[in-house]
Amino acid sequence: MRQKLKKRLAQIMSILLAAVVIAAFTPQMSDSAYAYDADNPRIEGDEIVVYVTIKAIGGGLSYAGVYQGTSKRVIRLSRKIDEDKALVIEDGICDGGGFPFYGYKNKGKWSQKPHDTYEEINGPMPTKDKNFEQDTTYTYTYERNNVEFPSVTFKVRNGSWNDGTKTSKTVKLTHSNFKGATLVSSEIPAVGGKPAAGFKAGSWDVKPSTKTGLRKDKTYIYSYVKKPPQKKAGPLLAKLRSKGKKTLVLTWNKIKGAKGYDVFFIKCGKKAPVKVRSFKGNKTFMWTKKGLKKKTPYKAVVRAYVLKKGKKTYIRTSPMVHAYTSGGTDKRTNVKSVTVKKKAVSLKAGKTFRIKAAVSKLRKGKKLMSAEHAPKLRYLSSNKKIVTVSKSGKITAKAKGSCKIYAIAVNGVRAAVTVRVR
Repeated sequence: MRQKLKKRLAQIMSILLAAVVIAAFTPQMSDSAYAYDADNPRIEGDEIVVYVTIKAIGGGLSYAGVYQGTSKRVIRLSRKIDEDKALVIEDGICDGGGFPFYGYKNKGKWSQKPHDTYEEINGPMPTKDKNFEQDTTYTYTYERNNVEFPSVTFKVRNGSWNDGTKTSKTVKLTHSNFKGATLVSSEIPAVGGKPAAGFKAGSWDVKPSTKTGLRKDKTYIYSYVKKPPQKKAGPLLAKLRSKGKKTLVLTWNKIKGAKGYDVFFIKCGKKAPVKVRSFKGNKTFMWTKKGLKKKTPYKAVVRAYVLKKGKKTYIRTSPMVHAYTSGGTDKRTNVKSVTVKKKAVSLKAGKTFRIKAAVSKLRKGKKLMSAEHAPKLRYLSSNKKIVTVSKSGKITAKAKGSCKIYAIAVNGVRAAVTVRVR
């Protein structure tokens, strides 16, 4: 019996809880509050509402001979649902006529006769003594005269309209204001998103406007503008110098846009350098390696990378550089500096010039690192489209512009020659 009683009480509690939840989430409405009635759209809340729209085509609305500053007026009429009163307009409405736009006469007519007993010279008009029982629209249409409306032509340069076409677009105007014929916003072509190669979004010679009145044909031209030339990132260059007896210091230059640098390093020999360090960001340009063997040659390479969809992609690789720890061996030494006889050269396209460069030793009386590591000097152009350079330092001017030619020693110590092609 007790189990049945407990079960029955649990059922009652569940029903009560459900009732409370339903009540909590059910909107409460007072006697005077009404929701929107789809069968009677005139009901808004606890009011009956009627909208009277008065508009003019080809001119402006007027009242008592005064321009109302618009071609459309909407009047809201309302009363409480429990009230019993007529929905009438209490103030003046509009006369119509008197303010025609360009291309229209100072006369016209209303779209409907709103009241049997009210007429004016310009035809029947809305009256304020009518009881409105539903939304109503009155339209006053000015008569057209024989003025020819102008046309507008749109042209695009250095690209296309946003729809992908390039041909000019011509529109015959049909709207107007007091000053002249006017454009409609939908008649102005969308532009700015389809530049030709090497160009970007530009501007109109005169920006088309829906408010500008025209009385003769008009042409608007949109021109995309040329992108400024982007400076090509120069080469990645590294230097490897000795510090003390067992330490080498590797330095390199910054590459614009790089997300980081990887350092590859190994003792000189047949094996290629292996990655020993990675630097994220573009603020670190030096790496120091301690605890190496004395008087021993090592080699290194630096590679700059970017990230594409989270994957590392190398964009620049430095020439391989070689150097001895301890500054050299008993018989050989590192390069101290590189000098060039002429630091700036001006050439015509097609002309050539040979760079004269010299290498100084860290320790006099000793030989430099042998050619089996790298040539005594290597030459590199910062822009091969402007100037090329041979293994022996002979440069050839290709196109107008300027760039640098680097004379690079085996350990990366270098000198630069600026070449201008005219």
